[in-house]
Amino acid sequence: MPSTSDTNVIEKLANFSGRYWKELLLGSAIFLSVGAGVVYLKSSNASKEEHQKISKNGSIKDGSMVDEKIVDTQNLSISELKELAKAAKNKGNKLFAENKFEEATKFYTEAIRLAPDAVYFNNRAACEAHLSYGIAPKVCEKEYKLNTNCDCFLLFLTSALKRDPNYIKALTRRASAFEKIKNYKESLNGTERLIFYKFNAFPYQDYSALCLLEEFKNSVNVESVDRVLKNIGTQKAAEIIKTRKEKLPSDTFITAYMESFRRTSSELSNFLTGSDITMADKVFKKAVMNIMNQEFAKAKSNIEKSIELGSLSKEFEAFAYSLRGTFSFLTGTVEKSMLDFEKSIELDPTQIDSYIKKASVFMEMDNIDKCLEVLKSALEIKSDCADFYYHRGQVRHLTGDLQGAIEDFSKSLAFDPNLVYAKIQLGVAMYKNGQVDVAIETFEEAEILFSNRSEVFNYHGEIYLDQGNETKALECFDKAIKMSPKSSLPYINKAMLYLQVKGDTSKAESLLKKAIEVDPSGDIAFGPLAQLYLTQNRIAEACEVYDKSIASARTEMEIANAVCCKEAAITQVNLASKYPAIMAKLAAQANRQS
Repeated sequence: MPSTSDTNVIEKLANFSGRYWKELLLGSAIFLSVGAGVVYLKSSNASKEEHQKISKNGSIKDGSMVDEKIVDTQNLSISELKELAKAAKNKGNKLFAENKFEEATKFYTEAIRLAPDAVYFNNRAACEAHLSYGIAPKVCEKEYKLNTNCDCFLLFLTSALKRDPNYIKALTRRASAFEKIKNYKESLNGTERLIFYKFNAFPYQDYSALCLLEEFKNSVNVESVDRVLKNIGTQKAAEIIKTRKEKLPSDTFITAYMESFRRTSSELSNFLTGSDITMADKVFKKAVMNIMNQEFAKAKSNIEKSIELGSLSKEFEAFAYSLRGTFSFLTGTVEKSMLDFEKSIELDPTQIDSYIKKASVFMEMDNIDKCLEVLKSALEIKSDCADFYYHRGQVRHLTGDLQGAIEDFSKSLAFDPNLVYAKIQLGVAMYKNGQVDVAIETFEEAEILFSNRSEVFNYHGEIYLDQGNETKALECFDKAIKMSPKSSLPYINKAMLYLQVKGDTSKAESLLKKAIEVDPSGDIAFGPLAQLYLTQNRIAEACEVYDKSIASARTEMEIANAVCCKEAAITQVNLASKYPAIMAKLAAQANRQS
């Protein structure tokens, strides 16, 4: 994946929330961007609420007071009113600089009444902030509360933005305020409600609009959008997960996971030998047979039952806890899985699989340090385990240590040359590390050694596609589909080929739908299909697809990522309608750079 410094403006727009999707699985970028809308105040005059606030502060109905002189305003021209408003504003600025915020308020209010201008509303909001939260701290550094002053502060900022949607200072203040009061969605994308006040139709864009107006040159605002998106996703995911029932991913996914450990694949039959001492042992062996037959729901049920019976033989008990933890991990209940992996290690401290899986839980929780700490403990117990080096290689790959990943995948294969995933990931890591010729040789060897494995052809096809060899890529994807018709990945990659190389959106859509059809419990096809709909302005359909993605997600993190993508997509549409000229400018820049 290229660094952000290597991408142009449009790529930054396109990859705004790319971190929330599985780039390594897809092998291609997923497009996400941001958008804008309109505000609720209809006329160019101050709203009813504004007039009420102005009246409250005592402005003169038929005259104006500047420098303590009452001036009749009934017969003044527009330009004269503007000059008078400017004078009131200047007086307010002087008082503001002297920290006389209450007095400054009266003059900013007067300026608004004389000539409602965005600057005056913004200045009026600044007074509210200081009156509410003290003189010294900046507005954005204080914790906002839902009170009258905060209410007015946001109202005045919204009034400023109604008059000038491009007003960066007001956008920044309001976005920061929304974020401080934990209205993350408003902070990113506005809402139909501004605390207590109604918007007319579309949401307003604050941080997102700032990024677009500044052409993504202000890293602070770019980081703010990422932060707010993450908070939105986290907040929504926490609500959803409370009522979400446990569910296993697709059989294809589970099979791939089980095959990444030899004890749950090539060595699994070893647990069927010997006599059954207890009923729990018999149920445990049923679970083993279920896994071998890819009856994973039954396997989960039987492994849970075998532990509940409480009389497992010592030779099976540690592995039984490891298996139960595995199924909990696959359903997204990571806390439960952690307890089982720890119990497994307690019963058998040499249980390397449980160490690796415990490390995976920390990786899922985005705790890289703890993940590496657990892996280090596993290495001290057994330094010649092929599974260990494969999984540590994955961690290194995902954290950007490509050379370390290459070394680990190579060690894994040295201990067991039959590990297909280690061979595939070795080729992928080499390719990403710039060792193109060696990577291609690695995949050519893999096609010979593992000629019956669809994964080899799928990933080799990605390499061909990236190299611009459309014909070879298509051949690989078709072979992968023929070998594993229930796997969604080759359909997705083939769709990307038709979309990016051939420009055939109809074929791409058909393939993405097929990917969902063959693996309805998977979630990786939803993102590209939704984005395809967005590029065709099929907004409702895109949102439906994102909703399906949210529904199919298993873990809280996956749900959060899907929510982020939906929010980013909605924002994209809104910005495109709100700032067409800027969007056109960025598109022109991209065309010149391409």
